[in-house]
Amino acid sequence: MQALDANFQMLWKRQKPFVFFRTPGAHNIQLYFQEDSKTHFDPAFEKEGFVMRSFLETTTVYQIPSEHQLFFDVPEKKNRKTSRFVASTNEQEKQAHINVIQKALDSINAGVLKKVVLSQKIAVATPNPKWMSFFLNLIYSYPNALVYFWHHPETGTWVGATPERLLTVEGQDFKTMALAGTLAFQKGKEPRWEAKEMEEQQFVVDAILKGLEDQLPKTPIHCSERYTRQAGNLLHLCTDIHFSHPSISLPELIQNLHPTPAVGGLPKAASLDFIQTHEGHDRRYYSGVLGPIGRTMKEVFVNLRCGEVQNEQLNLYVGGGITAASQLEKEWMELMRKSETLLRCL
Repeated sequence: MQALDANFQMLWKRQKPFVFFRTPGAHNIQLYFQEDSKTHFDPAFEKEGFVMRSFLETTTVYQIPSEHQLFFDVPEKKNRKTSRFVASTNEQEKQAHINVIQKALDSINAGVLKKVVLSQKIAVATPNPKWMSFFLNLIYSYPNALVYFWHHPETGTWVGATPERLLTVEGQDFKTMALAGTLAFQKGKEPRWEAKEMEEQQFVVDAILKGLEDQLPKTPIHCSERYTRQAGNLLHLCTDIHFSHPSISLPELIQNLHPTPAVGGLPKAASLDFIQTHEGHDRRYYSGVLGPIGRTMKEVFVNLRCGEVQNEQLNLYVGGGITAASQLEKEWMELMRKSETLLRCL
């Protein structure tokens, strides 16, 4: 823990680009850092390093090279006090978000949309923040997520624990997933998924399969059975999808798949237009793409369960899928549950 914290404090003071991360299931933490402030890009997703791209900007892909790297064992988990942080939303913010949900339902009922994902930005005051402790608590809470702490002068500072893998590429083998629908985890109880969540997740499955089949018409696409996947104190419906191909372009594939209906909506163009018109804030890197690009394996994730660090404030970003079966109050409560998954780690 001492070496990990000492390196973080040194890099935080220097303010040059760096990223700490733990990939799903891994038992160590990796650090990539720069000795200078040069800005690197990797739009082809081909250089060794860690990449980050915003939700809407598709050509600017920031990269921190792996040239300077260190590895750390994950420190032993210690007992800690219950978090004192809560989502600082008010009735006005809640009503504004519910009004946007109602507009989305009106568009769905009019046949313009089938689904749209609406996000909320939540500001949390964090006096005397201990960011490395927050990062480690995310690692302990999300063993099957990409957990990261990224700092770059061009993008700002972002931290998160995302369960959604957009693509993993190893040789000619490609893997993705359709992750959607949310329930609170209750120990010892079987989840009871309703039609709304199952329909929401099936939209994602169908969209990914159609996109792949259109781009790779002669390539067999394989799907797992739908199953429940835990992420912290939440549960999601998931279907794993995989295929093999000798020469498909990774940027073209990402462009085809992202944003999936899990973070955008259906139809894609209409949902993105609705988000830009009505959401009321810039998502920036929330629901964008990020991850480590290695020599033999490339892992690209969708940036969920994340926040932007600004001095002594953390701006959380959470979202929920709106379909014809959505209920206004339940959708707001889902956002609050998602914000708690991060707040409980502060």
